[in-house]
Amino acid sequence: FSKTAMGALNDEQNHQLWQSLILTTSIALQYAPMDALIPFVSKYLDSLSKEPLARWFLLFCSYFSQVDAERFRSIIMPYFQRFIVTHWSDKENEDTLCVLIPKM
Repeated sequence: FSKTAMGALNDEQNHQLWQSLILTTSIALQYAPMDALIPFVSKYLDSLSKEPLARWFLLFCSYFSQVDAERFRSIIMPYFQRFIVTHWSDKENEDTLCVLIPKM
């Protein structure tokens, strides 16, 4: 393999790893007892909604809202709203938000 091909393969593997990590974290937060979740959720969501992890925040919100809309609204929504105000025009966010918001 050339360095370019290996780089593309590593990028794809990294993408799959992060996608799996975000999905797993979303599921864990959906089923965690609220009393265990409250002390940690703010720091986690603050980190996830800022660089370098911000590119995964919309995917996280999409997963979370599909599985548990009520918990999404009560826990994640304020962070989602802040993210939209701050990052709506970043890279692909504008198009992604146009697709995701009606589904949420």
